[in-house]
Amino acid sequence: MTISNWKDDLQSFVDEVISKVYQLPCKERTMLSVLSAISDLQSTLNRKDFPSNGCYYISLAQIIDHLMQTIDKKETAHQNEWVCTFWEMYDEQIHQHVSVEYLIVRHDPVQFSVRKYVVYPLEQQIHTFIQSVVKWARHTFDKVPDYIETVDLTTGNKQLYWMDGSGGQVP
Repeated sequence: MTISNWKDDLQSFVDEVISKVYQLPCKERTMLSVLSAISDLQSTLNRKDFPSNGCYYISLAQIIDHLMQTIDKKETAHQNEWVCTFWEMYDEQIHQHVSVEYLIVRHDPVQFSVRKYVVYPLEQQIHTFIQSVVKWARHTFDKVPDYIETVDLTTGNKQLYWMDGSGGQVP
C-alpha cells in the first residue's frame, strides 16, 4: 500500500468515529463514548498498511488525545450540532461531482458553522474542501457558513476560515 492509502484509511476511521459519536444524544458525547467508538472501530485499521507499528500507534494515540480534548471541551456545549455524513451534487459549471462527508454542522439562529476533523491534511485538500462546503451550504441552506473549521487530529491544530456573505474567505 502507498503512504497516501494508510492516511486515507486513517481519515475514514476518524470519519466513522465522528459519525458514531454524533449519532448519540448531545449529553452522551463524552470521553467515554469517544473511547468506546474508537475501540469498536479500531479493528477496521490494518496495522500492516502503516509504514511501521510505531507510526500506527503514534497516529492512533494522537487522534485519541486530540479528539477526546475537543469532544470534552466543545461538543457537549452545543445542542444544535449534528453530523452530515454525505452529500453530493454535479456542478454544471465545472463539470464535476462535488461532495462533502462527515461534517459537524451547527446551525441555529445565532450561528451557522461547519467543522471537519482531519488527519494529515494537505493545503490543496483543505482548499477543495472549503469550496465544496460552500457549494453544499448554498444548495442546502441557501447561505454560506459564518466560518468553516478544520481540526487536525494528528497535531491538534485548528484552523478557522471566516466566510463573508458571498462565500469568500475573509482575511
